[in-house]
Amino acid sequence: MIFFAQMRFPRPDFEDYVEPAINLETQVADDIYLRLAVLAILLLFTGLAAYRWRSRRVLLLLSALSLLLLGFVFSACPCPVGMVQNVLAGWFTDYPLTLGVLLLFVLPLAVALYYGRLFCMGGCPLGAMQELLHFKTLQVPLWLDRIGRQLALALLLVGGVTAASGGGFHLCHGDPYFVIFSFGVSWTHLAVAGLMILLGVFVCRPYCRYMCPYGVLLRLCALAAPRKIAITGGDCISCRLCEQSCPNGAIVAPEPLKAAESPEQGRRRLGWLLALTPYVIILCAWAGYSLAGPLCAVHHDVKLLQSLDGNLRSDATVAFASSGRPLSELRDSVAQQRRRMRIGLTISGAIVGLAMMLELMALSRRRSPGRTYEVDAGLCVACGRCYDVCPVEHMTVKLRKACPSAAKSDA
Repeated sequence: MIFFAQMRFPRPDFEDYVEPAINLETQVADDIYLRLAVLAILLLFTGLAAYRWRSRRVLLLLSALSLLLLGFVFSACPCPVGMVQNVLAGWFTDYPLTLGVLLLFVLPLAVALYYGRLFCMGGCPLGAMQELLHFKTLQVPLWLDRIGRQLALALLLVGGVTAASGGGFHLCHGDPYFVIFSFGVSWTHLAVAGLMILLGVFVCRPYCRYMCPYGVLLRLCALAAPRKIAITGGDCISCRLCEQSCPNGAIVAPEPLKAAESPEQGRRRLGWLLALTPYVIILCAWAGYSLAGPLCAVHHDVKLLQSLDGNLRSDATVAFASSGRPLSELRDSVAQQRRRMRIGLTISGAIVGLAMMLELMALSRRRSPGRTYEVDAGLCVACGRCYDVCPVEHMTVKLRKACPSAAKSDA
């Protein structure tokens, strides 16, 4: 394709002209299907390690392979942060969207629809780096954790509206880990990446939990998955070891037989949350509407119009003047861009406010009393920590090794 593009323009007929050498950067499309094959293999073995082998060690090995291959070898591009914007920009604008990028976007979601968030453990280089560098867990309060996760939803909606409106890929440029995989020299990005890594040593997967837009989609798909990770291979003895070992807050403890508060207190708190919900939605919608102005200012058409109105001379204004494009057409494009951003971000803000209140209501509800510790499929990233600490799991593994037929009959 490059050869035919060169042939469209004749070689300049100058005496001392030397044709420059063309140095092309490696394009994503050159090896996109190789990346897709590597990702599919990693997801396959991650599923085996999580559901059949139930091995934390194998899962860590697969995370290391994800970091090495998809991170450093392939430079983590397209990354989970940028894929969302690539797909939306390709769907709603004239941005080119290849089949390979679309398959990379869809494959982890399709796996999550049946097996849960395997991609976060064996397939995502960003998640792998955070998983391997986490050494000491500082538990985030449950209510703060649930509210903080709405930031990822807000970034997904804001980035999606911006990309779909042709406003650029701000989330992709703000990925703090990309500068590590691409060996960049931006000291600002390196400083942010260093802070995220330092935070990740004590708080498990801070970027995945609170900032990753693709993680929001994975969580929604995992909630509908028919196959879910179970902590034990037998009856739960309520030792609480799995709950204490999970740094992601994905272990749901059984409801105590005697509640800490009366039903009347619970209903009163739920009533307050319901009463506050409309005000929170309106406030978040107003915040989204207010954000539309600054985000519109970075759109290339908006910046071009501001330069033309201010009589500023630049390469963009000179190119526009020579193109013959009517100024009224540019003004209509800018007005349409601003209208789309205001509507999209206002709706996005309302969705974030509603999601925040629904999370708080979910924490307030009382479940049926039981004895079994369960896994929240939307929050579980298949790290396998609960396998390592569960005594029932260890007994089941020993029984399976000693007498495979008896283990199958018990199952």
